[in-house]
Amino acid sequence: MAGRQKYALRQDLGDYFIPYVPSQKTMKTGIRVAWTYAIAAVWAINGLYCKILDLVPRHREIVARILGEANAGWITRAIGVLELLMAVWVISGLHRKLNVRVQVLVIMTMNLLEFLLAPDLLLFGRMNIVVAALFCMMLLAWGKATSPRSIPKT
Repeated sequence: MAGRQKYALRQDLGDYFIPYVPSQKTMKTGIRVAWTYAIAAVWAINGLYCKILDLVPRHREIVARILGEANAGWITRAIGVLELLMAVWVISGLHRKLNVRVQVLVIMTMNLLEFLLAPDLLLFGRMNIVVAALFCMMLLAWGKATSPRSIPKT
């Protein structure tokens, strides 16, 4: 009977109207998940929209400049498929440390080649390398924040 009285007292005090405030751990987990999906979205959009569907011809033109016009179409689509696979890998969370290293290596290699061989085709010209470096720094921070050691045990 005492339990029912306690419950009735809670209803009378208006506990049902207290807003839900997530814990700090829940907030951090939510931010990690949001960043994971944001990074995956960068890869998926660039892979599908820009390369596979060829809706941003500049990407094919960059590949043509670096690897030759004859193979630009299929190589650009192949790169797009690999970028989609990178998005899946990011979301999977498998081998996060290796994933971050591969992403940084791919981004910096690709941007260095573009910087040297096709700067006039880049969205921000030679400043693209700065944008790429900032994205890589964000990837490294994300990799550190989502490593198993940084996630508290429940």
